Amino acid sequence: MVKEKEDFQIMETDPDGRYHRYKEKLGEGSFKSVYKAFDSEMGIEVAWNQVKIKGRLFGEAKERFMEEVNLLQKMRHKSIIECYHYWEDPEHEHVNFITELMTSGTLKSRSPCNDTLPAQMLTSPTMPQLR
Repeated sequence: MVKEKEDFQIMETDPDGRYHRYKEKLGEGSFKSVYKAFDSEMGIEVAWNQVKIKGRLFGEAKERFMEEVNLLQKMRHKSIIECYHYWEDPEHEHVNFITELMTSGTLKSRSPCNDTLPAQMLTSPTMPQLR
């Protein structure tokens, strides 16, 4: 019971006061952490993505990253997680962006083609990351 209360403790709020980040961490990688958060305007839980830019993104690379986050916010497609808002936190050297929360399952399980990939895709020059 105590752990649940700790997980829903508000740790941070966006500059506009709309989104509130909870302590509960949903996942973490080498550049990004994802937390559960709350959208006080829509009354729904969302994902608060926090990208560490300190010592990692400078100049042109940082500009490209911000352009990509801006593009993500404009994209609307049933197969792409929606990005609601983003901002840079220069004090903590983070870029934060708010996305819809995927509550269960994996991306693979939600994919319309979740069977094995055809051999042609594995040898395609446009798919080097799968080699």
